[in-house]
Amino acid sequence: MVIAIIGILVALLLPAIQAAREAARRSQCSNNLKQLGLALHNYHDTYKTFPAVGYGRGWCNDTAAAGTGNDLAEGPSVLNHNSWVSLAPFYEQQAIYDAYDFQQAANEYRRNTSRPLAGSVINSGNAAVVDRQIPVFQCPSDAFDIRSKDNTAYRAAAGYRGVRTNYDFSAYRTVWSFNWWPGLTDMRYKYMFSTNTCSGLRDVTDGTSNTVAVNETIHNVIDGDSPAWGFRGWVMTGVDIAYGINQWDWPVLGSWYTGDRTVRRGQLFSWGLAGSLHPGGAHSCLADGSVRFLSEDTPGLSRNPFPAAGQTGPLLHAISTISNSEPIDLD
Repeated sequence: MVIAIIGILVALLLPAIQAAREAARRSQCSNNLKQLGLALHNYHDTYKTFPAVGYGRGWCNDTAAAGTGNDLAEGPSVLNHNSWVSLAPFYEQQAIYDAYDFQQAANEYRRNTSRPLAGSVINSGNAAVVDRQIPVFQCPSDAFDIRSKDNTAYRAAAGYRGVRTNYDFSAYRTVWSFNWWPGLTDMRYKYMFSTNTCSGLRDVTDGTSNTVAVNETIHNVIDGDSPAWGFRGWVMTGVDIAYGINQWDWPVLGSWYTGDRTVRRGQLFSWGLAGSLHPGGAHSCLADGSVRFLSEDTPGLSRNPFPAAGQTGPLLHAISTISNSEPIDLD
């Protein structure tokens, strides 16, 4: 009788205990994003601009890109640099910054470029630097493998897989071409961050409280990989929340994918998407440094058409663009 009563009490208490633990993990996740948002603003105070997503990207999907003006505009060589390294002193990781060689590459992947790799990822010490686990980039609710996939497209170098991050810059989800952001005039595609190009608070004319700067994602991705905190491997373009939050079943993978197609909560089907292991949504840090938890039911592009020029799209797209003049009410 006593054992049965104890069993009933445990069954009643267990959900409450689990909920309390998740609340603590969600709070820590929010605090991580607040710290990264503060780092961005302190960087902006120092340099009067935000950093790019990264510099010297060595890959794109345009087979005719090699040797073109856009290819060469990325720089004289391939760095695959991630600007979270540039920000390291501003989130209390000065030692990371000091150990990193900014003149040499952080990831070896090259695709459709004529530019050579800058130096050596391993001999420079950069592979060892980006292989470190930095707590501020890890959501405690995400227990999936912390390491990047072990192939040339996603790892830093052989023997150094690198470490995934649960938070990355808000950037438009594309790998089509090099250096596309500077000449962009269609504001439907212009987010706060892109490769090789800096924006500032002055550019966020939609309002800093209505624009996302950093979005949450998860480690488990089928097509491509989750972003690494220390380098820019293939398809590590940032996190584009405009397509929706927790898109476990979208987009449908093409016929090239012959693996398991079972839809699982906690497994994003493709790269560059927003999500979390928190029930019901994911966090975003806004351009003003505040952190919001956005519902997975918030309308995005996965189930709504891309807006025509001059029209307002779904809310998640509207808060991704920085100067598209959409009326937004996040409250």
